[in-house]
Amino acid sequence: MSKKVIYYDLSRLLNRSVASHATGIDRVDIRYAMYFLEDKESEFNGLIQIAGFYFVVEIGIVALFLNALFDKWMGNGCIDFNFEKFKRAQYDYGKKGAQGSYESINVELLNIFERNRTCNCLYFNCSHYGIADNIKVIQTMKVLGRIKFCYYLHDIIPIEFPEYVRDGDDLIHFDRVKVMLTYGDIIYVNSNYTRKQLQNFCNRYSFEPPFVVVTRIGVEDCFLQKEICKPRFLDKKILSKYFVYVSTIEPRKNHLLLLNVWRQIVEDVVDPPYLVLVGHRGWNNQIVFDMLDRALALKEYVIELNDIADADLVSLIKNAKAMLFPSFSEGWGMPLVESAALQVPVICSDIDVFHEAGQNMMKYINSIDGGQWKKTLIQFGDCTEERELIVRSLVTFDVPTWQDHFEQVEKGISCLEYHYSEAKVTNLSVLDDFKNHLRQMPKASGNAKVNVLRSLELYEIKIAKFLQHVEFKQPKCKIIFDLLRKVYWSFKN
Repeated sequence: MSKKVIYYDLSRLLNRSVASHATGIDRVDIRYAMYFLEDKESEFNGLIQIAGFYFVVEIGIVALFLNALFDKWMGNGCIDFNFEKFKRAQYDYGKKGAQGSYESINVELLNIFERNRTCNCLYFNCSHYGIADNIKVIQTMKVLGRIKFCYYLHDIIPIEFPEYVRDGDDLIHFDRVKVMLTYGDIIYVNSNYTRKQLQNFCNRYSFEPPFVVVTRIGVEDCFLQKEICKPRFLDKKILSKYFVYVSTIEPRKNHLLLLNVWRQIVEDVVDPPYLVLVGHRGWNNQIVFDMLDRALALKEYVIELNDIADADLVSLIKNAKAMLFPSFSEGWGMPLVESAALQVPVICSDIDVFHEAGQNMMKYINSIDGGQWKKTLIQFGDCTEERELIVRSLVTFDVPTWQDHFEQVEKGISCLEYHYSEAKVTNLSVLDDFKNHLRQMPKASGNAKVNVLRSLELYEIKIAKFLQHVEFKQPKCKIIFDLLRKVYWSFKN
């Protein structure tokens, strides 16, 4: 087995490093970066892209940055690191370095590509960040570095439900997914539901089905503790009866239903429960913001919390009557799974992905059935038998772990390497011979050379597709080589 070389895209982590707490995508991104950084069998290269320009960061600095960021988001925040200064320095370097670089890649990174060309080279982007910003870079990396592209797709919600995202986000995400399907050698997804949605996308837009591996997002250790204190930051009257919803306040998350139901509960119930909302205010949700700010009936019974530490979040969930999750659509459902790990029941939308993530153990209600939500909330607030049955059943909940997650990741990598090795590297020698021949030619005008190189890039990508998806045979190689020769002769003449 050849040496594994990882080119990990740190761009989103750099941009998000100044944030005090991690989002769901951040958690996955930092976990992958740390896994490959600590993998003794891999050579780790941390890549950053600034406005389409790619460069590599020295490994010692990358290690310090990632360890400090992981500690900040997932640990105690004890490591001293100036994230703002580091981010600013990388942006300054990126803007200067882009001038005079080859195909928007700095020389040091190009040398690393050349040095590791015969290794098992893998580029990972687990954050959706910048995927469609510079196609030329992808082509160059595949040609010069023989790099296999590995993507993590969290969902295709902006495409399926454009009404829930910012204007234009659907088109941006469409381009991302299109690039993943065109250039990706493997796509990791968080659920069978996301895999199904991606398959539907391929069918709808006539894309070749990709190599997809489902990897359930692991639960952090803090959600597996046995001894958990009560939340220190809540009044005793709230602690007696409250529900919690962990989510950015945006239209897709359906906070409006909860607020309308809560208004009714406050009016109809003698001892109404409290609703604790954990998450920042998002976008396109002014009605919800107005209710939170101005609805007198909700002032006492709805509490907003932001930027709370994981330990406080764990105690908040553990002592709640239930986790609420009325979302219209999700790719997975991390708060649902974390609650289940704490053996706290979840009242959630009756959607496929929640049945998968919740292993059919939760209380499922239609996202717009306010009457049923009201009835269930009142019952769970009084600790009825239905709630206790769910609590007892959660003892058998199969909690996904990061160890299991990365075992699936490695299986995917092994499958990729197997497909490439089975094709025999000697079959690719025709391309190397052709490019060596091209280099020996007299210098030509810039545009002509660029055109030939671009054609070479496109054909080598096609060969990579042959290698991974079908049995590679010599006639196919001959056909492509004949096409390359036509380009060569038209160039020479």
